[in-house]
Amino acid sequence: MIVPRLVSGLLIAATALASLSGCAMTAATATGAAAPPAPTLTVPPLPLKAITAGVPKPRTAPPALATTGTSWPKVLASLSAYGQWLLANPNPALVGNVATPGCPVAQLLAQQVQSLITENAYVTPAPPVFSVVTAPTPAYGHEVLMVTAARPAEPVVSSATGKVTIGSYDAVPSALFEVTLDKGADGKWRYCTIENQPDETVAAVPLI
Repeated sequence: MIVPRLVSGLLIAATALASLSGCAMTAATATGAAAPPAPTLTVPPLPLKAITAGVPKPRTAPPALATTGTSWPKVLASLSAYGQWLLANPNPALVGNVATPGCPVAQLLAQQVQSLITENAYVTPAPPVFSVVTAPTPAYGHEVLMVTAARPAEPVVSSATGKVTIGSYDAVPSALFEVTLDKGADGKWRYCTIENQPDETVAAVPLI
């Protein structure tokens, strides 16, 4: 009875050893078969070239500004004449001559001027007509005027040809507006807001 038990024990030991050896070989084989990771290639993006439209050379000289004192029809006519010239000769750097920086009129006028430069165009101006101007508040550096005014439509012309009309600024029908003016450190008045009355829903009507 001893021999069979011994043979049986040897067979069990051999089987266990083979099993352990097989596991070890399998693990080694799997480890050896794993491929190294492929190197990562990073390609930097190409820089974008900024394209900016330059300020065109003015076609005419700007009108003189007469924007001091309290002769309001004269002040308004002078501010609007310069604003009209600016739309015909776009230059964002000159907006501050007729509108207080940060005010709604300055923001609107700057947007209009920059859009004209981008589109390589200019406006053929049609001056607004101020029929009634009253000043219900004293002039202490911030003047509020009640104005009845209107403006015809203004064609937008391509600068490339000087003849082709590519758009138009809509006409402003005769209406009542509340116009606020600010007096700068130089003693000159500038537009701040131009609001429709009585709605007062837009603080920067494109009256210029």
